[in-house]
Amino acid sequence: MIGLEIMATSQLARPNTKAFIAEKSVRAAALPVVVQELADVLGRRLTAFIGGAKSLTEVEIGIANKTITSDAQFRLRTGLELTRILLSREQKDVVQAWFIGLNPLLRDSPVLMLAQRDPATTREPLVRASLAFLTKG
Repeated sequence: MIGLEIMATSQLARPNTKAFIAEKSVRAAALPVVVQELADVLGRRLTAFIGGAKSLTEVEIGIANKTITSDAQFRLRTGLELTRILLSREQKDVVQAWFIGLNPLLRDSPVLMLAQRDPATTREPLVRASLAFLTKG
């Protein structure tokens, strides 16, 4: 019985550790790196949508000209954080589907929440939903 409790606890701790590592590494990354990595996984259109732009080029110009908003930066970084969490156990196509699909815990699409709602209040539910997906599938 005790062995099962320890196993269950350690299995739950691993995704949370990955979330912590993902958050730390994303917060330290340069914004152009964040955008490129996110575009490599989610594609140019979804990355632009998360960044509040019509095209990825528009996002890149905003970064270069230092006109990109702090909300857009936060959304892009959160998007990459979620991507890294999910990539720790899932393939790229599954990560793309997770972002686009309707999530039962969120009752919305993660990409829509990330792009259209207040980034400060959506990060935690999105991280919880990504971790739940990894543990429950």
